[in-house]
Amino acid sequence: MRAPNVTAARAWAGGYVGSCVKPRADGLLSNASWYERELLQEALGITEDGGAYDVPFIAGHALRERAQTNKAAHSLARMIAGQNEAMGVEVPEPLQDIATGRIPRPKKRGKTGAENGVRDLVFKIMAGHLQRGFSLPLGRNDASPSSRQPASACEIIRDAFREHDLPVPDDRSIEKAIGRCD
Repeated sequence: MRAPNVTAARAWAGGYVGSCVKPRADGLLSNASWYERELLQEALGITEDGGAYDVPFIAGHALRERAQTNKAAHSLARMIAGQNEAMGVEVPEPLQDIATGRIPRPKKRGKTGAENGVRDLVFKIMAGHLQRGFSLPLGRNDASPSSRQPASACEIIRDAFREHDLPVPDDRSIEKAIGRCD
């Protein structure tokens, strides 16, 4: 096994966070519900036509039901209603109660871990590249006791996020986050 090149690994991680993560940090790391909205829209068969949304009857009712307990569904319903109103198109009947506020946005019910899903995936992608490309162990405990590894993938990820002033947990929490992606 080749010796890890920690300097090159740190340079790669800093560049990756600086060019790929930091510019998209608000959307990726804050609430990450944008991808849930898009997946839900696609799954329900809701299409956009000329700036307004075409919502099939059954899909509208399914979205309304989900919007009562799911923040991403509620956000999608409000986005559709707002866009249709702006385009002068009638808001679909099932979504009118959401558009007028009669169905409020669901409250957060404890920590589910889903709000950090994209962040955890970014950690997993970076850790995989650091392990394969630079022969680094995932964490300090993964290194053999006889080898004095100068750094682990989790430490390098942590340092790269801190270098770019992005919120990041400690090394062990990064390792747990990567495990949640499996």
